[in-house]
Amino acid sequence: MFSKSTIAIGRFAPTPSGRMHIGNMVAMLAAWLSVKSQGGNMLLRLEDLDIARMPKDASARVIDDLHWAGLDWIGEPTYQHNRNAIYQEALESLESLQDSDGNSLIYPCFCSRSDIRAIAAPQEGDGFIRYPGTCRNLRKNAEGLAQIEKRLQNNQQHSLRLAVPSADSPQANVSFEDAIFGEQSFNIDRDLGDMVIRRADGVFSYQLAVVVDDVLSGVNDIV
Repeated sequence: MFSKSTIAIGRFAPTPSGRMHIGNMVAMLAAWLSVKSQGGNMLLRLEDLDIARMPKDASARVIDDLHWAGLDWIGEPTYQHNRNAIYQEALESLESLQDSDGNSLIYPCFCSRSDIRAIAAPQEGDGFIRYPGTCRNLRKNAEGLAQIEKRLQNNQQHSLRLAVPSADSPQANVSFEDAIFGEQSFNIDRDLGDMVIRRADGVFSYQLAVVVDDVLSGVNDIV
């Protein structure tokens, strides 16, 4: 069982898509200072899930740039592309759980991005598009279930989504304490909706990997 560390454990987790820029350095410096000021430990994680699209030697360049800046961390860097077996185990654990309707928390989604943009309105303010639950709703009747089965048998490309608790469920409300802005509260159904856990091309999503890695690493100080 995971137990929360009593010391501060922070992390810098860039996507190695190119050389470090000033925004990366500021983020790393802020995380590094936060942890160091508490006598804690800093970790480095390269979020290279989509390794096929990463420039050659990009991770090595990130590490070189951090060494040049004198920003250190403990242990060896973690590379997400090496951790697919761990993410698969987490996915299977979620698949074994059920929502309030008795369905698996994980379901196939056949919608393309253009499909979602066509039927969903952006969230007010930042243009974020909440998934409207099109494929999740297919599981509510026999006709929809038959349609899902037929699409799967035809090997239709699909992502996998996590069904979040309904907005009126107590489990949908998540709160945490922000060191600068104080208590922050969100309703994950209204504010986020069902999120992609594995993409249609088979690559695990950031939303799954970052949570798994933070928990397993004991991260408790996030900048």
